[in-house]
Formats: sequence, C-alpha cells, structure tokens
Amino acid sequence: MRWCSSTTVALTPDAIDHSLGALLKYQDDIARIRGTEAARILEEVRAEMAAARR
Repeated sequence: MRWCSSTTVALTPDAIDHSLGALLKYQDDIARIRGTEAARILEEVRAEMAAARR
C-alpha cells in the first residue's frame, strides 16, 4: 500500500499521457484516456487513497 501511495503522489496527468502507450494497446483507448480523463482518474484514485488512510 505504501508503494502504491508514493507512486500515486508522483504521478501527474502529463506523466500518465506520456506512458499510456506502455499500458494500452489500441490508439483509440489511448486517445480516450489522454488529457482530462487521465486527470479525472488520477484525482479519483488520490481521493480513494486519502479516504483509506483515515
């Protein structure tokens, strides 16, 4: 859990955008996640991590 938490803190939407090709196979999927969707998912994960720490 600690490793996951520190990784999430270090992530930025821009870093996610640059690494999607390593995670997703199809360009349609990459295009769907880039930008605001990546930021939304990251914020959702951060909120869940913060709630789990309480």
